Amino acid sequence: MRKLLTDAFEIACFRIRPLDHYVYPFWQPMLWLSLISAVPVLTGALQASLPERLLFFELLGWAQVLLLTIFLSWWLRLGQRWKGEGSLFPLTVLCHSSALLLVLAPVLETGAFLLFKAALSIYQVVLLVVALSRATGVTRGHVAIGLLASAPTILLVLLISQQFLLQSGWSPTLNRMAAEVEAARQSGRPQPPTPEAR
Repeated sequence: MRKLLTDAFEIACFRIRPLDHYVYPFWQPMLWLSLISAVPVLTGALQASLPERLLFFELLGWAQVLLLTIFLSWWLRLGQRWKGEGSLFPLTVLCHSSALLLVLAPVLETGAFLLFKAALSIYQVVLLVVALSRATGVTRGHVAIGLLASAPTILLVLLISQQFLLQSGWSPTLNRMAAEVEAARQSGRPQPPTPEAR
């Protein structure tokens, strides 16, 4: 596990090695991804029990990383500089390590946290492009286009998760937005005529 932690730090600093360096016992990247996926539980954004929140964020985190890995494994082979040797899964997981910084959410104000989260997302995208390019030899442009091409799939996962939260009532923010939309729709409907108007 020490090697994985060292590699996670080096990757965060854009010190990338060839892909065959990122080989670990199978359980280590899985454990690391599970830890990363569990971090949003600490934000308290959902009104659900701890096991429910943990299960939701674990499924969401795993779905996003697995779908991204599967798509990029196919896409990068089209670049003709990487023939699929090795697995992208450990490197993709390590590139998401910065999500651990979301533990700072409880100490940040809402506005500051949103800015921090946006900056973190941009950093993760740039890191993925650089890391996958250097590790596989595929050009950065090809990797970047691959990430853009994978966006609809990731967005679909997010939309499904948001719909689930709306139906379950776990998210106060989504519940408030839905109530506001419904109120606006109701106010826009023509009112039935009063008896005096008939």
